[in-house]
Amino acid sequence: MVKSDSADCAVAVLPRTLATVLRRFGLQHRCEKPGPGGWNRIHLIVDDLAAEVARLRTAGVQFRNDIVTGPGGSQILLVDPSGNVVELFQPARR
Repeated sequence: MVKSDSADCAVAVLPRTLATVLRRFGLQHRCEKPGPGGWNRIHLIVDDLAAEVARLRTAGVQFRNDIVTGPGGSQILLVDPSGNVVELFQPARR
């Protein structure tokens, strides 16, 4: 049996019917908590990340982090009204 640090973990990660079947056989999903950004996200490429962030903040959008810049470009994460994680990404200039 793979143990979880949360009894409801399988229900949160797996479809309810699959979690129920696993429990009937004495199994649990291995619950790994996602790191920053989660496992899945919608990825949108923008031309001017700073301008988009300023525009969206003015509109009341909540961001999960500040702009992060690396060799490939800059990114920031936000959560839409449905709870989907959205990444805004500006590629590095070459």
